[in-house]
Amino acid sequence: MDIVQPCFRKRNLRIDFLRGVSILLVLIHHFSNAYKLQESSLALILPKQWIIALVRNGNYGVILFFVISGFLITSTSLNRYRKLSNLKALSFYRMRFARIFPCLLLFFSVVILFNFTPFVRIQKETDTVSLATAVFSVLTFWHNVLMEKFGYFNYCLNVL
Repeated sequence: MDIVQPCFRKRNLRIDFLRGVSILLVLIHHFSNAYKLQESSLALILPKQWIIALVRNGNYGVILFFVISGFLITSTSLNRYRKLSNLKALSFYRMRFARIFPCLLLFFSVVILFNFTPFVRIQKETDTVSLATAVFSVLTFWHNVLMEKFGYFNYCLNVL
């Protein structure tokens, strides 16, 4: 009996909705850190208190997103392997890499392309951290150290 079987289950729209809410909260939080939404023209549409509440709750979006991701990864693994003890770590991480890396590569390509165009401003200050260092710091998991030292220096990469 082959343990690894394709999973053709229907998407859970409630989980997709919660994932969308969590992503939106995180994006609003990060965008406001860079552009101060409560002082923007959005404050003409929404009360300032609402904007501040949304921005402050962006951190809960991160927590919610990680809970949903853990739930989905675990339930998918259980469907695929029947029990977690059947899971092979190398196979699992190879599939995770194959799922994440193409999107990450596309993201980096767009950010790097935008960095060289005059139309999109993604770098807060040009003399803080180079784009190469910023990309390298994301790939080697020490980007937060740079953010602690320099603050928000590259709006796009800081979300990673």
